[in-house]
Amino acid sequence: MTLFEAYSNQITCNLKINPIKYFIMDTYKIMLVDDDPSHLEYTARIVEKNFTQTPVCIEDSRKVLSTLDTGDFCLILLDLNMPHINGLDLLTDINFKFPEIPVVIVTAAEDSETVVSAVRQGAFDYVTKASGKNRFIAAVSKAIKHYFTMKELDKLKEEFFDPGDHSVISHRFVTNSSRMTRIFGYMKNIAPTPTPVLITGETGVGKELIAELIYDMSGMKGRMIKVNVSGLDDTVFSDTLFGHVKGAFTGADGMREGLVKSAENGVLFLDEIGDLQQGSQVKLLRLLQDNSYYPLGSDSIRQINTKIVAATNRDLKKMSETGEFRKDLYYRLMFHNITIPPLRERKEDIFPVTEHLLAEIAEKYNIRKPSITAPALMLMTGYDYPGNVRELEGILYDMVAETYPETIDEKLIADYFRRKGLKLEIQEEIAGIADRLDIDYRGSFPTIKEVSDHLIKMALDQAEGNISKAAQLLGINRQTIYRHLSEQ
Repeated sequence: MTLFEAYSNQITCNLKINPIKYFIMDTYKIMLVDDDPSHLEYTARIVEKNFTQTPVCIEDSRKVLSTLDTGDFCLILLDLNMPHINGLDLLTDINFKFPEIPVVIVTAAEDSETVVSAVRQGAFDYVTKASGKNRFIAAVSKAIKHYFTMKELDKLKEEFFDPGDHSVISHRFVTNSSRMTRIFGYMKNIAPTPTPVLITGETGVGKELIAELIYDMSGMKGRMIKVNVSGLDDTVFSDTLFGHVKGAFTGADGMREGLVKSAENGVLFLDEIGDLQQGSQVKLLRLLQDNSYYPLGSDSIRQINTKIVAATNRDLKKMSETGEFRKDLYYRLMFHNITIPPLRERKEDIFPVTEHLLAEIAEKYNIRKPSITAPALMLMTGYDYPGNVRELEGILYDMVAETYPETIDEKLIADYFRRKGLKLEIQEEIAGIADRLDIDYRGSFPTIKEVSDHLIKMALDQAEGNISKAAQLLGINRQTIYRHLSEQ
């Protein structure tokens, strides 16, 4: 029996029994952190009575991380106002080193600013010390349920959504993104099925490449046929996909097999599906429902075994609500949906994609691959790339074509983006930064760590402690700041 089943059965069998009672196994522990011994003892009694669990109590916040290293904690109840390391700072460290453990803030402060700060920094929930026992028990129950539900989902993901061998993917879709890795695992499971797939995402994120990977992973013996349906009127769409018989219309001197037939036992990729005309939507719906179609001018129905993969950068859900897109077709296409996140939401991919594209450019231009410095790569994360990977590709091709540089440094990046009118969010921070570091260069030269410490402190001060904003100012991801803070 799985942990989730045990939890569900316990609720179903006897609602009067606390559902967490048998849910927390002996190997899992609850941690209480509070510098007030009396409140720590009071909270521990509530936990032990209601969850049959003797919690690990810690008064000194400096011991929290080393204790967590012993493993198997399913919940942390954390006070905010403590000596040595305050709760918000400790929360940052916990979220970085132990992101799977939910943290419930237990605080005497009731001001909304404190609560908002805690939630922004990753707290799962919060309770005030004056809110009462029932509210406390409810918050603990919810957090523990979340922990074990996520553990069960991770287990299911390993069993059923394991991405497995990505050797084909890694050579074609370069990524460091954990979100993309999860998507690849999902693709592996849905690719061999006959059901349709809808790929959504902004222009330039790689929807067509994802469709090609689905075909590669499907194991289907037939071909992959690609059709851009944007701008096709109903007649052209029907003729293109379903073909026609002799005499179907003026000039139809012979029979034509449509592209659906060409993709038999393979994949038919329909790009820009959001632009499909209403009449054509009806015909596509029939194909999806019955795997059948009529060639133009024919009364004979044709059966086909073709997997449909469609892609769009439009909001089909909103279009279905306004009547621009048929709801029944929308739900058919949404049987499996893959949404590709834009590059600005996975900026960790800028590094490997840039290196990959530079190698590709060098091969096409028959030149030595330009090297790119780390500061240049960091500077490139300061742009949002509304055109996504396609825009990044165009930028790099154009930049290299201008001078065939041997090395791409931050000055070259800054100059190019400025000339092209592309705004780098951290560009102003680069110019003259040495004058504002407040470090004496005439004495001992500062180390990289000292400079990094100072820059991150400056960014956090300017962002008023908001790690996401600080990361944007520096052009790095939040995990880098978490890692930096945890090493202090």
